[in-house]
Order: sequence, then structure tokens, then C-alpha cells
Amino acid sequence: MKKHILLLMLWLLTSLAMQVSAQLINLNPNPNDNPWWAGGLPEITPEIQAELDAIPMLTLSTKSLSTPLPSIVDNSQKEWFRPIFNQDGGSCGQASGIAYLFTYEINRVRNLPANNNNLHAANQYPTHYTWNYLNKGTGAGSWYYQGWNIINTSGIPSVEEYGGLWKPISVADGRRTIWETGYDKYNSSMDNRVIDGYHTINVSTPQGLEALKHWINDHAEGAETGGLANFACYMWGAKYEFLPPESADPGKRIVRNWGNDGYHAMTIVGYNDNIKFDFDGDGQFTNPEGNMAEWEIGALKVANSWGPNWPSQNDSGFV
Repeated sequence: MKKHILLLMLWLLTSLAMQVSAQLINLNPNPNDNPWWAGGLPEITPEIQAELDAIPMLTLSTKSLSTPLPSIVDNSQKEWFRPIFNQDGGSCGQASGIAYLFTYEINRVRNLPANNNNLHAANQYPTHYTWNYLNKGTGAGSWYYQGWNIINTSGIPSVEEYGGLWKPISVADGRRTIWETGYDKYNSSMDNRVIDGYHTINVSTPQGLEALKHWINDHAEGAETGGLANFACYMWGAKYEFLPPESADPGKRIVRNWGNDGYHAMTIVGYNDNIKFDFDGDGQFTNPEGNMAEWEIGALKVANSWGPNWPSQNDSGFV
């Protein structure tokens, strides 16, 4: 009997008014390592803006509102989260939205592991199945919700069925132009769908941040486990610092500020209220009321698709 999976996918709203660059930029300072591609998300046209505006806002359930939030949640440690990988070209929207978020969410529902590439390919989902319908045959970027819409309509095969993160073939760019072939494969993919839909959270207020933390902790419904979230930001010119001894995870990297070009999609996997960083240099750690831009206590944990050496080997693909 086929199982129809009911999922709630969260799309995290940041700043949507900006026009974004579609030119890919390799931000890896090591020329001998795999590239860190940024800048592949498509421009926010009036049509895309209308689609984004139509996504409903997330509402916390009564049970979620009454669920105490722990100080630390890290869903990347759950067995439903796949290992960090390096994306191909401008596929960050599908890397974050499908390979990380969808893989996690559907396996959370089914309680199946995805944290071992050699053992769990049947429970992991490929970037290129959806990306190859969206990249115009040129490796262009796409938004994560566009991939979810495809899955909602026709499902998605597993990595075991589709072949790795993409279909491996001999021609380098051919991997970006391969569509699945065969009725049986498409029919099987229908088991893996987004049915409940996806939502946004405006995190420009403390209330929005609190709602996001509830989603991460209890799936906005008071559940025992929570979910992941996607967002996009500029990465060209982003500044990283080391967390001080007074903070949790001292020596790990924190993003001091985002950049000014190279729009890139990533995945929020957790939060830690014990992270501290002195942004204003006054020797204190404070969260002034009414101005989240000056908060220095608490941070979100982000997973990227630039391999385990980002932003350094000590950080293993997280920041």
C-alpha cells in the first residue's frame, strides 16, 4: 500500500525587495578545493514576488505556544539529517530545499535514517531532479519553493533511484540537463510528496524569531521534535569571526555580517541561546530591547552546501 506523506515545509522570509545577482561567484579562497558557488538565485521579478507574497505565514498551535523552549536545539544531529555535501553550480535553492530540508522532513515523518551516504541512499533526495526542470539547461538558479511545488505535483525519486546528487554521466554539463525517464520511476516517485504545503516566518521581530525557534524545537505544533528552515542572503563579502571563551562553542565561527552580492540559499538546523559575541566592542554581551540588530546573545545554526571545509575544516560545513 502506498503511503502519502503529509509534510509542513517552512520557507524563511528575509528581505525580498532586493534584486539579486544571477552571476555565479566562487567564494572558496582555496583554488585547489571544491568551489563555493554563490549568486545563483534568480532575480525577484514581479511574478516571483507575487508567488512569495502568496505563501501563508506560519501560525503556532496552542500546544506549541505553551511548549517551553530549551536553550539549545540542534536538528543536524538527528538521524534524518543527511551529511554535508558540496553543491553543483547554482543549485543552492534545491540543495537547501530538497537535499537538506525535504530529506529531513520526510524522514522525520517516516522515522527513517538519512545520515549515512553509503547506507541510506533510499532515504535521501537529489538536488538535480527538481533543479533540472528549473535551471533552463544552463545551470541557472532556482528558489526552494519552486522545487517543493514540483514535488507536490509529481513527487521525487530517492538518491538510490535517481543516482547520487545528480545523474553521473561523462559530459560535465550534461548532469544539468538530464530528466528522469520511465513511467515506473515517475509512478514510484509519487509516494514522496509535499501535501501540507509550506509557510513563511518574518523574523524581523522578536516574536518572529520566537516562532522560528518553536518551529525548530517542536514543529510549531508542540511535537517532540522540530524542523528545518531555508533562507537566502548575500555571501560575497560576508565576514566571519571566532566565538570568544565566554560563549558556548568557543573557537567556532560566527557570521559577523552578510555580504553585498552573491545571493545564496542555506538551511537553518538549530539554535543556541548560549552563543555570545561582542558586536559593538564594549566588552559586554547584551540584547537591548527593541533593536534585534544589536543583540549579542543567542544564535541560529546554519548548514551550507559548500562541503565540510566551509568556512573552515574546524566548522565542518556549519556556522
